[in-house]
Formats: sequence, C-alpha cells, structure tokens
Amino acid sequence: NIKLDESVWYNDVAAFSLGFHLAKPELFLPYNFRQKFNQLEEIHEEFGIPLPSVPTKRNKEGRGLYYLSINQEWHEFRLRYGLSPVEMCAFLYDFAQQFTTSDAGDLPEPSRVWLVSGGDQNFDFLDKAPADTVTYWTGKPDIRRGDILMMYLLKPRSFIDSVWRANSDGYIDPFHYYYDSVSICNRIKTEPVTYAELRKHPLLGIKPAVRARFTGANGFAPFTVAEYEAILKIMKGKGQDISLLPRIEVS
Repeated sequence: NIKLDESVWYNDVAAFSLGFHLAKPELFLPYNFRQKFNQLEEIHEEFGIPLPSVPTKRNKEGRGLYYLSINQEWHEFRLRYGLSPVEMCAFLYDFAQQFTTSDAGDLPEPSRVWLVSGGDQNFDFLDKAPADTVTYWTGKPDIRRGDILMMYLLKPRSFIDSVWRANSDGYIDPFHYYYDSVSICNRIKTEPVTYAELRKHPLLGIKPAVRARFTGANGFAPFTVAEYEAILKIMKGKGQDISLLPRIEVS
C-alpha cells in the first residue's frame, strides 16, 4: 500500500476530484472552487445545501478528506432534484454562480488597513502584476471587502512594495495551504518603505507587529489610520504621489 501525504489531497483537490469524477461520474463531482471557498459557501446557503463543518487548520488529514463530505452533499442534492452529473456541474459552475456576490460590484469605502506579505516565491508575480490584477492571497477572516492592504515583501527585500484593496471579505479555505484567504485587487506599485524605516520611525517602531518583524504578518494586526498616514508620508518623501493611494476618511 502507498501512503500519500494528506497535505497533497487538500492542495490538489481539483486534480484528485476530477480523476474521481472521470472514473465514477455517478459518485463524484469535480471540485473547481479552489481559492474560492467563499463562493461555495454562498451557493450552499442560497440553495439550502448543508455544508459540513470545516476542519481546523491543523487537521490536515481532515482537510484532505473534506472534499468527500462536500461531494456527499452534492450527490444527495443531485439525486433529490433528479439532476445528471453533467446538469449538476452546470448548476454549480454556471447557474449558481449568478447568486454569488462576494467579489461583485464597486468596492465599498475601506474601514481598516492591513499588512499582507509575499515571499520570494511571489516576487516575480508581484513585480509583473498589472493594476487590474485580481488574485487570491493569505489574509485574516477579519478583513472586510474594500479594506486597504499593504503588500510587504519578506527577506531579502524587506519592504512594502505596493498597496491593494480587498476584493472580498476574508474567509477560511480548507483547501488553501495557509487556510486564511482573501481576494485582492487594484494594485498600485509604490515607492518602497523598508523594514529599517518602519523600525526607526517613532510611531511605527513601537507597533508590536513591526517589533516582531511581521511574524504572522498577514493581518497580524490592523494598522491605525495614523500609522498608515505615517507610511504614506515616508512614501511621499521618496516621490510617491499619495493622492493615487486609497485613504480612510476620518470625520
């Protein structure tokens, strides 16, 4: 017997589920909500499809097997309404998509500022990402759609590289390695603000997240409006047109 690492299952759920579907289409449906678990939640709620409890982050085996629980609910829904496997796929990936609202419409005004981070495996993507990029990132469930996200690039760069907006509320995705997820958009490349500059700043340097060198940086703690404005001031001193950047209006 070959024992597979359970992490492979949740990282590659789309590939595994497609293989199961091709082998036994009457029993298994392909899972194409990778990095879009928030949309799956909306569909289940809208159409009254039970959604099994999401396994905890550390329960990798449970996360790997979670597809089977979802598939069982889809199977029962399909039989209840007399749908063929093809019709059920059309329902999930066409018709039901009309009822998802998490990433739709104009962004609301931001309510908070957060830090998200990218490692060296992300540098090439982030360097080349155009302004209209929409992608999925690691971000805490407390993030709300429209919030401001500062992209901090980890070592060896160690600087804030760009400013984005949250295109969805933060959510948990059991099939995403980092578990906590958010859709991000509206990238604006900025003048870099280095960790050294943050650390020596009289206000920013005393922030616990800065002092901890952004350990758990993705949404580790929101930045106050004053802290964000201090970062914008550093950028402005380097020639950044901060009028292009999103702000939080304080009444």
